[in-house]
Amino acid sequence: MEKLITCSTVLYDKDISDKMKQIQSLKSEITILKKRLRYYEEPKVEFDDINTWTQKKKEGFQIIKNGLKKCMNDYSFEYENISHNGLTLGLTLALQCYIEEALNIITKKKFEDWSWRISYEIVFGIEGFINGLVYTGVWDLIYQNLYPLKLSKLIYSNIIWQLDDYVHSDAILYNIPVFKSCTNCRF
Repeated sequence: MEKLITCSTVLYDKDISDKMKQIQSLKSEITILKKRLRYYEEPKVEFDDINTWTQKKKEGFQIIKNGLKKCMNDYSFEYENISHNGLTLGLTLALQCYIEEALNIITKKKFEDWSWRISYEIVFGIEGFINGLVYTGVWDLIYQNLYPLKLSKLIYSNIIWQLDDYVHSDAILYNIPVFKSCTNCRF
């Protein structure tokens, strides 16, 4: 009888140990899935009022505008190579960093994974569009008629349209703000 009790105790302990390992594994998996969800989840950021939200957007958009001007005007190498290659690697990386920085400011640095993903997607879309123009030969005509400031305005307007176009509710920033001052509506 003693051996039976010892044997069942050992089996019970092993069963409990195995279940604890499974629980620990599930907790790790849940943590990983939560991190992945933050990568895709649309952020909700609380602001005192619409003026604070507008100010944050202006601050973020100014970073993008200044960054584009810097890339196009200060680094003539990047601008000159756009004529042959579309967006250069340097311009692509810089642009993504500026957009990511702007989104981090707008979302109060609470959604950095999301900001990285959105900045990548915006730049990838712009890069794809310009590369399509390069491959079809249309880019030469456009590039010859643009100078750095005009090209930076073209790219900037595309970015802002994707982020914050008031005409359509599919704009990336449309549903992000939550205002403390209003309990009945979005604003």
